Amino acid sequence: MQKTNARALLRKRRRALSTAEQAVAAQGLSHQLQQLTMLNQSQKIGLYFPSDGEISPLTYARENPQHNFYLPSLCLAEKRLLRFHPWRLEDPIQYNHLNVAEPATQQHTLDALALDVILMPLVGFDKTGIRLGMGGGFYDYTLRNWQYAENKPYLIGIAHSCQYFKGLQQDPWDIPLNAVITDEETLIFQQE
Repeated sequence: MQKTNARALLRKRRRALSTAEQAVAAQGLSHQLQQLTMLNQSQKIGLYFPSDGEISPLTYARENPQHNFYLPSLCLAEKRLLRFHPWRLEDPIQYNHLNVAEPATQQHTLDALALDVILMPLVGFDKTGIRLGMGGGFYDYTLRNWQYAENKPYLIGIAHSCQYFKGLQQDPWDIPLNAVITDEETLIFQQE
């Protein structure tokens, strides 16, 4: 199945979840995330504000106020580049031209490679660590030098369990995940 068709199918699956099912999934995700020792020891955690049926990392953020969370925004000077900004749940957000939530205050900027962990949204995943994103390539572009970084952020794709898709094809520019965590399971991948 082509990526375009897989995206349409998987987006339909996650959007079909009711508000109550979304809340239960977010709680399950938070429970799974709290089991990761390395995440509990991390100082700078990138996350995202959910939309389009994405599983929410905000329950985890609410239950772990001791962490420093960073929310991405689009860099206006460089297409597809994400910059991360300190953000708390009570901080205001604004919506960019793609209707994606960003922090309203963006004075402080952090490069993605300076984060300890990035909780990444995805449309689909397989059991080998391949991530199917929305198709814009924002995370792949932002992390294009990830393999050369001295201190690599730990990359965790987060998703609803219904977003599993067997046999996803990996393109040369796709950045591999260290883990995928859903509301039901944690998958850790060996990186070479």
